[in-house]
Amino acid sequence: MSQEILNKYKIKFKVTGWGRSKLAMVSQQEPDLKNYCLCGFFIGNDVGMLKNSLLCEIDKCLQGEEYDGEWLGTCVDLQFDASTATLSDESNKDGELPLEDFKEIVTLWIDWVEKNNLEQKIL
Repeated sequence: MSQEILNKYKIKFKVTGWGRSKLAMVSQQEPDLKNYCLCGFFIGNDVGMLKNSLLCEIDKCLQGEEYDGEWLGTCVDLQFDASTATLSDESNKDGELPLEDFKEIVTLWIDWVEKNNLEQKIL
């Protein structure tokens, strides 16, 4: 796990109990809209979809293909372009971060969930 990116955004992944609502990406920095929206985005999206669809779309965008992406989540929506990921919840709170950083965090989340066999806990 790339601890540098997690340290940059003061993020850690942890299980606080069983069930979807107990699996969390915890920010050590409050309040931080980026981390608040990131947590909601991950909890509201299937790991398989993130891995097989979203990461592919991000890669295309980063490789220069014209793409103005939108990803509608359960709790938090994502919009991205070649440089920026913007996360918004239903109250229109936005958190922005560089798309490269977002991709790395998504990859780390997927790896952590799979490594700990938690896919079924967040369905």
